[in-house]
Amino acid sequence: MRLLIVIPTINNLNGVDYHRLLIPHNRMGQVYSDVEVSVVNGLEAVADLNVFDLIIFNRLVNRNLKAIPETMQRLYGHKFVVDMDDDYKLPHSHVMYKLHTLQNQAATIIDGLNMAAGVITTHEAMRQTLLTETKQKNICVIPNAIDTNQPQFKTVAKSEGPLHFGWSGSLTHFEDVLLIHDSLLSMYKSGEPF
Repeated sequence: MRLLIVIPTINNLNGVDYHRLLIPHNRMGQVYSDVEVSVVNGLEAVADLNVFDLIIFNRLVNRNLKAIPETMQRLYGHKFVVDMDDDYKLPHSHVMYKLHTLQNQAATIIDGLNMAAGVITTHEAMRQTLLTETKQKNICVIPNAIDTNQPQFKTVAKSEGPLHFGWSGSLTHFEDVLLIHDSLLSMYKSGEPF
């Protein structure tokens, strides 16, 4: 099976494309001898899509929204799967909300989901949302591919002293941090070392 993985951010990878597209599909190519994986930053880099059995991308096949109709027309007749890591409707608090709304990205994403051979998503709640808000019925839950052998996931046991932890995320996750604010504040006020 020949897979074409489209990652528009390949030269400046984000966490979604890294953990949902690049790592799992490259690993698939290493583990299964009958799977060949090609990674490109856009369909324009591929002369003949017919040599691929399946095309996979996250949300939008092209980050240039003006080019999406042409890109989707090129995909017509080819099997493709769309990865949806999160809701396609951005909350008002999201830094990209205004642009997302102005460009009607939600409708563009829905069109792609409806045309796809299938959709993969991160969790059952997202699957249920997509089943009710799209025409797509072929939706599978596939968790993030976290390679725990990578150095950042190696843990060092600590037996004494205060516990230190960190959180890393982009500006788009500010609302997520607020979910743990009260718990962290309570821990701090308790006077217990952490």
